[in-house]
Amino acid sequence: MPKYLLFLLLGNMGALGQTPLQLSFHHLTREEGLSNNNVFFMHRDSRGFLWMGTLNGLNRFDGVRCRVYKPSNSNIRGGDIKNIVEDAKGNLWVGTDEGLNFYERRTDRFTLIKSPTGEAKSVAFPYHVDHLGRLWVSLSGIKKAGLYVYNPDSKMFTFVTNEVNITLPRSHTPPFKELKAFYSGGKNNVGITKISLKNTQVTKVEYFFDGTKQPAQTNIGEYIVVENDSILWQTGQYTGLTRLNTRSGAVEKITAFEGQPVSYLTRGVRYKNQLLFGSNVGLYVFDLSQKKFVQRLYHSPSKPDGLAANMAETIYLDAEGNLFVAQAGFGVDYTNLNRIQSAHWLTADQVTTLGLPDNHVASLVRWRDHSYLNLQSGGVVELDAQGRFMNRYDGKFTLLCDTKERIWFINGNGVEVFDPVQKKSIQLPFKAHKSVIGGAVVMVETSPGHYLFSSNGLLEIVETNGTFYINAVAAFANEKFVGCHPMYYDASTKQVFLSVNWWSGVVVLSKQSGTWKVAHRRLDFPFRVHWFAAAMPSDSLWFCSNQGLALVNKRTLGYRLLTEKDGLPDNAVTNLVPEPNGNHWLVTNRGIAHFDHVKNEYLNFTSREGANSKEYDWYGNFLLPDGRAVFGGNNGVTVIDQQANNKYSVRPKVQITGLYAHEKPLVTNTYIGETSEIELQPDQNSFALDLSGIEYGFPQKVKLRYQLEGVDAEWITTSNPTTVRYANLREGTYGFAVRATDEAGKISSETRTLKVVIHAPFWRTLWFRALLVFTLMGMGYMFYRLRISQIRAEVKYREEIKRVKAEAEIMALRSQMNPHFIFNCMNTIDAYIMLNKTSQASDFLQKFSRLIRMILENSRQEFIPIAEELEALELYIQLEQERSNGKFNYEITIDPRLNQRQYLIPSTLFQPLVENAILHGLRHKKGESGELYIHLKMGEGLLIGNIIDNGIGRKASAKVNAFKKYQAQSLGTALTEERIRKLNDLYPDKTSLKIKDIQFENDTGTIVELRLPLLTLQTLQQHDNGSVD
Repeated sequence: MPKYLLFLLLGNMGALGQTPLQLSFHHLTREEGLSNNNVFFMHRDSRGFLWMGTLNGLNRFDGVRCRVYKPSNSNIRGGDIKNIVEDAKGNLWVGTDEGLNFYERRTDRFTLIKSPTGEAKSVAFPYHVDHLGRLWVSLSGIKKAGLYVYNPDSKMFTFVTNEVNITLPRSHTPPFKELKAFYSGGKNNVGITKISLKNTQVTKVEYFFDGTKQPAQTNIGEYIVVENDSILWQTGQYTGLTRLNTRSGAVEKITAFEGQPVSYLTRGVRYKNQLLFGSNVGLYVFDLSQKKFVQRLYHSPSKPDGLAANMAETIYLDAEGNLFVAQAGFGVDYTNLNRIQSAHWLTADQVTTLGLPDNHVASLVRWRDHSYLNLQSGGVVELDAQGRFMNRYDGKFTLLCDTKERIWFINGNGVEVFDPVQKKSIQLPFKAHKSVIGGAVVMVETSPGHYLFSSNGLLEIVETNGTFYINAVAAFANEKFVGCHPMYYDASTKQVFLSVNWWSGVVVLSKQSGTWKVAHRRLDFPFRVHWFAAAMPSDSLWFCSNQGLALVNKRTLGYRLLTEKDGLPDNAVTNLVPEPNGNHWLVTNRGIAHFDHVKNEYLNFTSREGANSKEYDWYGNFLLPDGRAVFGGNNGVTVIDQQANNKYSVRPKVQITGLYAHEKPLVTNTYIGETSEIELQPDQNSFALDLSGIEYGFPQKVKLRYQLEGVDAEWITTSNPTTVRYANLREGTYGFAVRATDEAGKISSETRTLKVVIHAPFWRTLWFRALLVFTLMGMGYMFYRLRISQIRAEVKYREEIKRVKAEAEIMALRSQMNPHFIFNCMNTIDAYIMLNKTSQASDFLQKFSRLIRMILENSRQEFIPIAEELEALELYIQLEQERSNGKFNYEITIDPRLNQRQYLIPSTLFQPLVENAILHGLRHKKGESGELYIHLKMGEGLLIGNIIDNGIGRKASAKVNAFKKYQAQSLGTALTEERIRKLNDLYPDKTSLKIKDIQFENDTGTIVELRLPLLTLQTLQQHDNGSVD
């Protein structure tokens, strides 16, 4: 946005009867986004945008930001812009060095119009759009150059005339009106040509001031201002301003201002009864009624608050009073002529002219609508209501304007009373009291003819029949206060409030029996009191302090302190000027601020808004009778007309200028500024909008208010311009609205609305949901069929389990009830009986019967605890050991971890394997006794059982069995292997049986390793319920 707010320096303040223009200018250059600092053509369109033609492209400006259209970044043809004209639909016709470009606002794109004679390029100067929507355009660089009419509907050119300068001036006919005549420079730059028209036909060509009937005028060309049908104002290079009467042939030349020649003038515009002309020395203001220049607005290199340059090459004024001044090589200055908010009195240039040392105003006193300024360097300057110099009073200091409209001065001899009307002074007998006058002196009038004077003490001055009596206030003198200022008289309570001890306390005086007495005092304020002012309610006063603004009760001196937290622009408050309407002006360390009691907010006036000083002194800021506020500071006087600002009727415009999705510009079929609806895809649900409030007087004071229905609960207020962002919105339709408000509270005439449609992702669309429903139904049916199949398979599986269990019980019983073992045991019992070994027979029989009972009981269960299996196994081994007369020894060991829980194993699974080791390995061993080891351990999440014997081994056993007539087969071993296969079906990869021979030097034997799953009652139940690992 523009960085600088500039103020015009007034060239002549002495033109009595003519109020000088006091304008605040913003400045636009390349630093603020302008494509080139040389601007030649300008047009403000119906949307509020300013279009500027430069040597390097077309610029669109919204008061804050520039958008540039060049051949390198758009489809415009030609970068040297010649002129810009808008049609009734808001589209633009842009002439360039390559031809006529049509800008369609809806698409934000350009189309090059082919020349009427077929050339690829032409130089186009669009001039006027008439009542039928036809474009009047001057074309050169083609076979038949001249003025044409282009019909956008038929896309046809009609030749009109070649009696024109190629570069026509701006149209003097209002837009969309019938073009009946136009003026152009004559041939060879001599005189003026007037062409009268009817439809597209030339009805009359008239030549003026070409040297035939009237005096020849050269260099007229494009710089013509039409006052009426016969009066033209012409400017040109080194010819000044010329008034031409085409009827009488009269020529009037105005070539001087303040005794200085006015020669080089550029284009002019009319504002009310004034003409404004650009020149090579700034801007000239010409009064039509006086027929003379009344003001020059110029640039001073030593002043940062002047114009950017003195070369005002092109000026443009729109219907709303927005003035744009193109400075050659320095960009564009712009402001609004109807929004004169502030004036600068006693400028640095005036001070130099007056021979004053500086323009630092220490305090002010108002007399009627005049201002008496006390200068910091000494002396008093009197200015009238328009800030014009009236008088100078050296060696004096203004104190007061009393009810008799007399000015009280301090001079070298004491106090002087001056009558500005009679120009007479009265010197008071102040010699005895000169010691009271210190560095700062204040004075109040308590009633007509009665005054209090304070500095190093307090004096009462009483006027009786023209004689002044001066006496010290005794009650105050005894207090020995110092630094006694400022002072305020409150008429409602008839009390005087005086800041004492260098602003650290307040004393309240009231008159009792004709004598001033100290009625109240408070010396312990936590702040310094700089100023007093009337407040509402009436029982309170404003105390301006270094800690904020205190609302103080007049009688109790109790207070409520307002600070920056309450909306103050700054806590260091030095002065307050009340307004009759309840508002007030405030002076703080940050400058001037205006309080609006209706809005309950402060509006700052800094250098950007028209305040001329960086610092303002405490004393004597006031309101003029017409309501203007006057403030003295270190750079003269700032005068602010807030009432005039409030009367300004033009409302700001508001536009949406950009659309982004995920921070990237989004290209749509219709330009975002012209569409009422946008559609966004699901992946564009995080988007942003650029918003601008267009107002050229004080764009930085414009506020934007926006709301997205369904997202923002209320309107959101933000600065201008802004970019609003919304993230991760759900699909749906949203209504976005934005409006602009200026500092006076005026809302944009139209609220810009935009319908935002965010499409749902495909998985949330109706068709997808329908498809999903049918798919789920199909999947449900498939799942149902699959589940039925699973249930059937599970039923079949459980039946198979039951069958396997039944077979396993039979197999277990068959494997354990080996007939040979039973017969052998019976034979052993019989042998004991025959040998009369009854005790051995009885003991053997008990073991045998216990083993048979355990086998029968265990055969009914598929799985039994490990302890029960080992108990039965040990009974079996003991019986076989006794039958073999102790031919082998045995040992059974178990991993302690297996005793921590009740693990289960298939019943009688180890017995056939042990039987096999005894019958086929240990029975045939000769010599030393046999050894049988049985060890159970836990490892790899499994139960591992090892059966080790040092028998003859499988190979030798096979040879022994080969010589037997009857080759016995180990039925138990075969059945065990079958059971293991069945178990492996139930618990895959967890059940295995391995048998290997021991072959180590003279040692023989067999090792059997049986691996089983670690089973508990819980895991078996889960398995039975169908949970198959």
